[in-house]
Amino acid sequence: MKIYNYDKNTQEYLSIEDALESPLEKGVYMIPANATTIIPPKVKTNQVAIFQKKEWIIKSDYRSSTIYNTKTQESKEVDYIGDIEEGWTLLEPLENSKWNGKAWILDLVQVLEKKQREVSIQKSKFIAQGVILENISFYSDKEAFLLIKNAGIDMLQIGQTVAIWKGINGVLHNPTLEQMQTLFMLVAQKLQKSFVIEATLNDQISKLKVNELNAFNIDAAWQEEQAKYE
Repeated sequence: MKIYNYDKNTQEYLSIEDALESPLEKGVYMIPANATTIIPPKVKTNQVAIFQKKEWIIKSDYRSSTIYNTKTQESKEVDYIGDIEEGWTLLEPLENSKWNGKAWILDLVQVLEKKQREVSIQKSKFIAQGVILENISFYSDKEAFLLIKNAGIDMLQIGQTVAIWKGINGVLHNPTLEQMQTLFMLVAQKLQKSFVIEATLNDQISKLKVNELNAFNIDAAWQEEQAKYE
């Protein structure tokens, strides 16, 4: 006689074995605890047979699978038998997405904010490249702009003709007043370009649909706009 063992706690089917014949009664077989002679049903992937109320039933089984919260997108491993609990899904979230009740879809607000951050990063990189004067690279950020402006004013007021100015590589140089004025203009133009390109790209992406926006290459677009000023 075949018997079918099931787990003491979860009642899930475990194994099949031959029942032992009773040493006291010939032809009588012993059925131990947590076993039955009822044949369990065949199950499919992510299913398990459970012996409940003297019969086998089939339940969902996603144990060890990863599920995701449909609001926070946090993940955890399933450690229970049964259907996925409400508010969770087996579908892995897309980047910058939200749950629509059935699937993850791109969230326009999140994607737009991401692209705007990318524009800001490109702007910072562009400014960090500095400007070149007499084959020397100088800083071109807002702080450098103000420092150069004030240094030029001071030079004019005290009649100083040569300044001491540090390049991006950290080496000190001695630009003339005229060169400082040229440097001031170069930095001003650099900053103006950065603001114009930033505004242009932000305007472009604000008009795109979510899928177009998600595919929009900020780096390539920045380079294209930058080339217009070179």
